[in-house]
Amino acid sequence: MFSCGIAVSATATYAWYSIVEKDYIRDLNIQVTTDEEMGLKMGMKQENGEIDYKNHYTKEDFIDEYAEDGKFYLKQVSAMYEEDWKTLDLSEAFPKFHTAYISPYRTRKTDLATGEEYLQHEFWLYSEVECAIMLGEDSGFFPDVNSNSIFAREEGVTVEELNDVKDATRVSFLFDNKYIIVKNNGSVETKYAGLLDLTNDGYFDYEVIEDDNGNKIEREVIFGEYIGEPTYLPPLTEEEAEAQKIDFGEKKRNVFLGNHKAGVLRADPSSVQMIKEDAHDINDYIFNDDRVGEKLTPLLYLEANTPKRIVITTYLEGWDLKMTDLLNKASLDVNVSFIPLYNYPIFD
Repeated sequence: MFSCGIAVSATATYAWYSIVEKDYIRDLNIQVTTDEEMGLKMGMKQENGEIDYKNHYTKEDFIDEYAEDGKFYLKQVSAMYEEDWKTLDLSEAFPKFHTAYISPYRTRKTDLATGEEYLQHEFWLYSEVECAIMLGEDSGFFPDVNSNSIFAREEGVTVEELNDVKDATRVSFLFDNKYIIVKNNGSVETKYAGLLDLTNDGYFDYEVIEDDNGNKIEREVIFGEYIGEPTYLPPLTEEEAEAQKIDFGEKKRNVFLGNHKAGVLRADPSSVQMIKEDAHDINDYIFNDDRVGEKLTPLLYLEANTPKRIVITTYLEGWDLKMTDLLNKASLDVNVSFIPLYNYPIFD
């Protein structure tokens, strides 16, 4: 069994869409180990092309390549527009992610992240015997309750709110021609598009355009990845806007919540097809004794004596509705372990 444990602290400003960029992980520790007695090994390819298999990886094996001081800061990104990089040769490709929207960003599509915002590594899995690979039962995203309790008191929020950081966390696996994203059990559906309040003024962001007659018109912006062109509803009057105004004191104001400003054309989100995140419950790929005899869908397969490339990425999904300022200084542990299944009836 190989296991990858990550202890992280995630912090956010107003949301993953920041008015001012900040670092989001103030401490990160990662450890990877392998149990060679089970015949499963994991390694990294060296400059000479050879794979160096180890049974223990430390933080230094991963972090030093990102920063000279050994510190790494995980920032908010999004897996939206994944079809852009999936057109490449997946046997050599690396998943790409997009940066946060920084006010007053007004485009649907942000730039590609540089790779310094998320943790990504190329590994090679090897087994002397043909087997199916599933995740171990210790795999998952777990809030650091003790640390979150301390910061909850200091920040004036509840520990439950900080523990929600586990729902914004993602781990993805790229191998062969497959790309699988796993998220926490119970996480709500995530769409890669929507209305946002980037300027922190309580209203959904809008743009100023000119009509065919040269008249200036204000209309709301739908950010992110979607198909089609939005249609717009008539602006609200001052009285209507005031009547519909959200009480942010109760709603825990964040970038995903906003009011429609009077006099501004309201974008109709239902008029476009918002692209949905294709993520799986991590439990779908976890094997334990309770699943013996159950129909299983393995994460991947290994042929005997044939190293398989797998790219593992850990990141915070900005479009997850839990990725808000309430996660400021939240802490969590991420653990991913692989289990080989030999001579076990497997079903795709």
